[in-house]
Amino acid sequence: MSAARKPASHLLRLLARAARAGQAAWLEVSAPRARVRRSIVVWDLPTRIFKWLLVFFVATAFLASSMHPHGLLFVVHVAAGYAVALLLLFRLAWGFIGGSEARFSAFIRGPAAVKEHARALLRLAPEETAGHNPLGGWMILLMLAILGLVVATGLLTEGATGGAGILSTLLPPTLIGPIGWIHGTLGFAIIWLAAFHLAGVLLESLLLRDNLVGAMITGRKRVRSPALADARAAPPWRALPLLLLLALLGAWMISGTRLPATSPPHSAASLAHR
Repeated sequence: MSAARKPASHLLRLLARAARAGQAAWLEVSAPRARVRRSIVVWDLPTRIFKWLLVFFVATAFLASSMHPHGLLFVVHVAAGYAVALLLLFRLAWGFIGGSEARFSAFIRGPAAVKEHARALLRLAPEETAGHNPLGGWMILLMLAILGLVVATGLLTEGATGGAGILSTLLPPTLIGPIGWIHGTLGFAIIWLAAFHLAGVLLESLLLRDNLVGAMITGRKRVRSPALADARAAPPWRALPLLLLLALLGAWMISGTRLPATSPPHSAASLAHR
């Protein structure tokens, strides 16, 4: 090899080495780095207890009502309905005085946030959130509202079975049938909404590779985003006066209830078909 070719070949090797180094550096910078998961506190204990008690009592009330309750089944249905009513009142208050992620202001978002999350979900790339995502937040609010209507219509038509409840005297007899039909229809609607909500939770668990159902049990969630931090817990004493008031309200509801006769009279459902 001539002396003139040696510097040229040496220069070519340097350029090739620099190109490979530049390519490696570019790949390292441009490639998405997998962030390490870490556990954060999301749901406080009162919110978790509320969630699972609500699931239990709604399911109990629905199953009892599906068997045309009278006698003991009617007692179970009414007791579960009263429990749901008290739980809803607790959640309404806890949505303003509870932990940071339990408050309505934390998960009730505007239309722009809901639209953006829906688009990300359609791309199968939803953004991580500490608590409820924008779509899930509105679903929770819708379910609470419908449960409130289920409880209200149930209390109004409670006397149709031959007994009496705290609101059964407010409804004219001619409206017992229609309101009873609304009560039953909304009861089925809440079951379908709960199933849809669970499907959404499972879908996001799959896409985010996280157990969101387990997070509602443990109160902790594994996240990647460094912007997400532990939720601020509410002082435990805040729940005590609220529970005392609800206990007094529950006692008043029970004392104002008269059980129907043992033989099943015409139910609100049967009156609706007359």
